[in-house]
Amino acid sequence: MRIALVTRVDQDPPVVDLAGALTTAGHEVDVHAAGTGGSRASELDAVVSALRDRWTADPPDVVHTHRRTSGLAALLAARPLGIPVVHTHQDMANTPAALANMERAICRSTTRVVATSAADLPVLVRFGVRRSRIAVVPYGVDPARFTPEGPRAVQRSPFRLLTAASAWAEVPEALVAAVRTLPDVELVVLDGPPSVDETAARLGVADQVTRVAGHTGELPSLLRSADIVVCGPWHDRPSVLALRAMACGVAVVGTTSAGGLSDVVVHGVTGLLPAQRARTGLVRVLRALLTDHGRREAYAVAGADRVLARYTLDHVAAQLTDVYTAATDDRADRRVAAVELSAVDV
Repeated sequence: MRIALVTRVDQDPPVVDLAGALTTAGHEVDVHAAGTGGSRASELDAVVSALRDRWTADPPDVVHTHRRTSGLAALLAARPLGIPVVHTHQDMANTPAALANMERAICRSTTRVVATSAADLPVLVRFGVRRSRIAVVPYGVDPARFTPEGPRAVQRSPFRLLTAASAWAEVPEALVAAVRTLPDVELVVLDGPPSVDETAARLGVADQVTRVAGHTGELPSLLRSADIVVCGPWHDRPSVLALRAMACGVAVVGTTSAGGLSDVVVHGVTGLLPAQRARTGLVRVLRALLTDHGRREAYAVAGADRVLARYTLDHVAAQLTDVYTAATDDRADRRVAAVELSAVDV
């Protein structure tokens, strides 16, 4: 099958990983970056035109979109050509109204919608998406790269907390402040906004908080160096962070059950979900787990086993192949129906 994956940026790690898994499964895959920025309307028009020209000359069997703006561009390019479009629903937490409306319109217009968590089903149904058009397929992990075995980044303190944040998100002050009452603990923030450094300086814990670039090549060793990985809505794909941490044999603490975390993390088995949001509550949860090595190890072993059983990229690629097949069958059914209707003598 010829598959076009469309995302916002050139190097979207989960999409790049998926492309590799689909290729290994025997599909022909192209990845298109369809980001928008600056003058959004004019840039969107240019992206739509470029994709339509490309697909007119060399159409894929199916298009799979992974972000809102890229999803809109791909949909506008593919629909006039009769190419089925599959869209991975993006979590609606902390989403401005305009983007929420865009997500709703995309989900209602595509051939199939992929929910990465069962928790997204009620949202999609409220959008008006028929349940028969929705498939629940989680994100996947490359078990050859994210594994408990391998090098660990050097720790500066006896214990390390690690989290990841999107550039536009605010890491909760409660998490940064937590290290003030945990003097033997450092906090590493992958990516995230500069405000993390400013908050740490203001709270007097700048020497315990480090913000680093979460490059994919370095990510496994950074994850393995952590005692606990904290996952929250300040990352746009918290379930991906949790899965990668679990695959690396690290205990996970979630601060929310949204973003797919309720499916990925089994509370009390592979980690804790959710941790209390209040500063004293979060500190208490983290301190209890940091001082209980046996429980952390139990979570780590169970988490790694869960990833291997359910969340490897080959499992995800197989599930998505079924979604793509259903989407292309829909297109074939519509063509047959159109031919049959045109043959009716009215």
